[in-house]
Amino acid sequence: MRGFIRILMAMAMAVVCHGGAWAKYPDRPIQIYIPAGPGGSNTMVARILANEVQKELGQPLVIVNRGGAGGQIATNEVAKAAPDGYNLLLTYGGPIASGLALFKSVPYDVSRDLTPIALLAEVSILMVASPSFPAKSVQEVIEYARANPGQLTASINSYGAMGHLLTEQFRATNKLQINQIPYKGSGEAMTDFLAGRIDIAFDTIPALMPFIKDSKVTAFAVGSEARSPFLPDLPTFKELGFQGMEATVWYALMAPANTPKDIIARLSKAFEKALQTQQVKDGMAKLGIVPRYEPPAAAEKFIQEETKKWGQVVKDAGLRQMD
Repeated sequence: MRGFIRILMAMAMAVVCHGGAWAKYPDRPIQIYIPAGPGGSNTMVARILANEVQKELGQPLVIVNRGGAGGQIATNEVAKAAPDGYNLLLTYGGPIASGLALFKSVPYDVSRDLTPIALLAEVSILMVASPSFPAKSVQEVIEYARANPGQLTASINSYGAMGHLLTEQFRATNKLQINQIPYKGSGEAMTDFLAGRIDIAFDTIPALMPFIKDSKVTAFAVGSEARSPFLPDLPTFKELGFQGMEATVWYALMAPANTPKDIIARLSKAFEKALQTQQVKDGMAKLGIVPRYEPPAAAEKFIQEETKKWGQVVKDAGLRQMD
């Protein structure tokens, strides 16, 4: 009997100690990995939220940009990190859902190695052209590409990102030859684009808005179901008669698998609270970003649906898988 009581007391102490350890979280800075280079909308979402979230958590959020390999470098680093809540991934859909089918293999398994904390935001994608490019509409881009096979250039800011998938869909649907130039992120791609070395791009409103306002790029269409409230005069692809070009870029916060549920809940609540602040709402609206919070379970279901949906698109379009 005494032995049984000692076992119960030991178990109780373990629970108390375990709870006390997680109650101290966080007690040091948290690293937020971005699977793209600086300057793109992924980094913008992270920076806007970080200012408010760190007030709630009482610790700095350090943003770490790790571009390359279609977002797999940063994603794999977090997937293999200790599940203690100090190394997180704030990612677009490519490395964890929509772009997976474009690769023969990836160094991680999303469902096994990562766990969702929340969906955070979404943005619309635009088709734009360099001002020096002769075409002035989507139809004129198609006519140019057909008249000059292989001469039309398009920037790919990250392999497997939604902009890449829409570029491929545009190419396949209209039977075009497009010379796709890969980059490590929107910031790097825009340098060549603004210099006139790239003809067209499919990129997000946050990445493009400053250049649209300054008339440095020409916007042709928006890839969403309805017109964007941020660019109400810009038609959708559907309005222009182009089907199957509807998509948005979404952002999710992920942690290594087996991160304690207490930490996941704490982080999810902190980001939800930040999304409700006027500072974040105003900051996102200024850049063309729409807040979209979904808790862990709903985020997981959404990610699974996106993986299936875009996997089928990749298959139907006959896209070549990368090694």
